[in-house]
Amino acid sequence: MLAISNLQQGYGLTTVIKDLTLYMEHGIHALLGPNGAGKSTFLRTLATIVPPRRGRIRLDDHELGPETLEQIRGRIGYLPQRFGFDPSMTVSEFVHYAAWARGVPRPARRAAVEEALEKTGLGDRRAVKMRKLSGGMVQRSGIAWAIVGNPSLILLDEPTVGLDPMQRIRFRSIISQQRDAVIVLSTHLTDDVDAIAEKVIVMDEGTARFQGSPGELEKLANPDSPGNTPLERGYTTLLAGSKER
Repeated sequence: MLAISNLQQGYGLTTVIKDLTLYMEHGIHALLGPNGAGKSTFLRTLATIVPPRRGRIRLDDHELGPETLEQIRGRIGYLPQRFGFDPSMTVSEFVHYAAWARGVPRPARRAAVEEALEKTGLGDRRAVKMRKLSGGMVQRSGIAWAIVGNPSLILLDEPTVGLDPMQRIRFRSIISQQRDAVIVLSTHLTDDVDAIAEKVIVMDEGTARFQGSPGELEKLANPDSPGNTPLERGYTTLLAGSKER
């Protein structure tokens, strides 16, 4: 369970997120919105990379604060849109480092790494250096990084960008297995939303314009709105309506 109340975030004099309130149960929540809507800032805040300016964040039984920061960080798996790695590390070492950083107990760490490698189809690549991986394999390693140790909250920022259709299908299969976590998936690809998301959040100008099921978003569609699918037309109808207000 993830509860966010009156969250405000920004940089310098700029406010990016404005009094955002959301509640998310276990499952896959797709985060849609135009560039500049605040999606990446929102994920970075949830990942505890930047502290909120105002508001409350609660993950399961822990409310984010100085005294709970390390506990909450151990429950979060985060894959940013661009992530770094030591090219001399093997795939196994890369994922093992994530397990160590997340506080997975040492006796359970090896098994947790193996589980993440098998889930992502990297079991036969465990000894390969990261620098020798293809782009799709690097992205898959990043997903293994995010899910190792079965965190309670998994944050994925545009994880399918640059993946070919078969790689995206594999990604969807991997993420669909993580049913005991709250998964927040930021994406511009509505077919990924159609395929695996149980809920959709549409952000625009730092606030949530919509939270509901993909079917509920489709029902908002104006037939004349841009888009090739009911979901796309629902999304563009919603954004056009928010601009008119």
